Amino acid sequence: YAVFDTEPYRDVEEYKLYKEIGKTFDCLRTVEDWNKFQMRLRLKLAGTTLNITDLEWTKLLSVVRLYNQGKVSIPALDECKTIKEKVSAINIFNHSDRIFTETTWKSCCRNDRMSQVLELEDLKDLLNEIGAVLINAGEQSSI
Repeated sequence: YAVFDTEPYRDVEEYKLYKEIGKTFDCLRTVEDWNKFQMRLRLKLAGTTLNITDLEWTKLLSVVRLYNQGKVSIPALDECKTIKEKVSAINIFNHSDRIFTETTWKSCCRNDRMSQVLELEDLKDLLNEIGAVLINAGEQSSI
């Protein structure tokens, strides 16, 4: 169960924001629930409109989109020659109940989906697990 100190809201607008996000949960009980809440809050404040029903799936899609944008290098995917091989490789790191398919890969490559990416802070664990390297303006750095 989550345990934390509380503070009063700064103003009515902040209260309404937290209340709006809180309504998307049945109950905020576990640390995972609160982490999801905080992530949704960060997304809302950043103006991103992602509807997250499966956090692990959304993380995986975000990592693949970052890879397809050339923002991260993933050695396991770089070695693959076909989409089928890439799909098999990415499913090794899939912690969702859903299966990543070739159709999912193609969907991640669509231009209208490229902006639907979680913040790096929310992807750090998965990026580290995959062994991804952040590509920053021609330079590479570990995540």
